Amino acid sequence: MGMKGFLLILGLCLLAMAEEEHFTIEDGGDCTDGWRITGYYVPLEKDFSGKKVDLVVGGTKYQFKEDFIKAVKMQGSGFSDYGWVLSCCWQKRSGIIGACGRELNKLAAVARDASLFKCGQCLKIQTSQLSPYTFSALDTGGAIKGKHLDVFCGAGNEAKQLAQRITTDGAKVCTCQGFFPQPSFYIHSYLSLIHISEPTRRYAISYAVFCLKKKKKS
Repeated sequence: MGMKGFLLILGLCLLAMAEEEHFTIEDGGDCTDGWRITGYYVPLEKDFSGKKVDLVVGGTKYQFKEDFIKAVKMQGSGFSDYGWVLSCCWQKRSGIIGACGRELNKLAAVARDASLFKCGQCLKIQTSQLSPYTFSALDTGGAIKGKHLDVFCGAGNEAKQLAQRITTDGAKVCTCQGFFPQPSFYIHSYLSLIHISEPTRRYAISYAVFCLKKKKKS
């Protein structure tokens, strides 16, 4: 099948699935209560105003705003004014990569206790703000132990505010099936076509699963 044929079939599948809220996910996984939900974000150096200080990154001396460096230490990485990501290990990165080696996307990835969930595990968080989303366990954190999930909220001050808003205790978390670890190549779900105001919400899906697994209406 040529590329044009592939895109035609993919488009038909998108239209057929558009009315479904979670068309790549099969519910029915295990659910447990009592989870702590927090959020984390990636700071943008342009949002800071501290004095410039020297820092050696990859053997080269650069200057960063001092308060930005403190935020990077707290959050794990940040977008520098140089146009690349500064990690808390003082290395250059081209993007925000989680502990599972996959790119992190806003409201699509969570940090978890690796002893509880494997990389790529599909999770649903039952809170008023997060219930519409489905997450993939793609990261870890030194403070993320036991029944604690840390939701990646994106970059900048708006993401910081979102991380504060979603923080809660006692949430229900459910596992789900049919979700795959996010690959380096993404097929955007129907949200990219319909919910244009929310382009950062992505689902990593299998082309075959996308066309064949349509969630049944109750």
